[in-house]
Amino acid sequence: MDQAEQRLLERLKTVKDRVEYLLEVYPESRNNDFYPWLLYVRTFDKNLSNYIKFIPYRLIKLKIFHELIAKSLREDDKSLYTKAVKIEE
Repeated sequence: MDQAEQRLLERLKTVKDRVEYLLEVYPESRNNDFYPWLLYVRTFDKNLSNYIKFIPYRLIKLKIFHELIAKSLREDDKSLYTKAVKIEE
């Protein structure tokens, strides 16, 4: 972690402070629930950020999001959550 990142972490102690910072720096992230999470993980969670590269918002807004998929599962087929998978031995 470089000095700038360390100063940022020292200044932004709470999740709320960090999210406000991200919304200020990346105003387009207000348009979607997934993008702020992705930015948060990339910026403040060094373990996960090793696996997540930057994805521009212009690409993210074109994709189907987990909320839509989860909503579809809940509305269309409630049994999807309870179906057991038979494992062949």
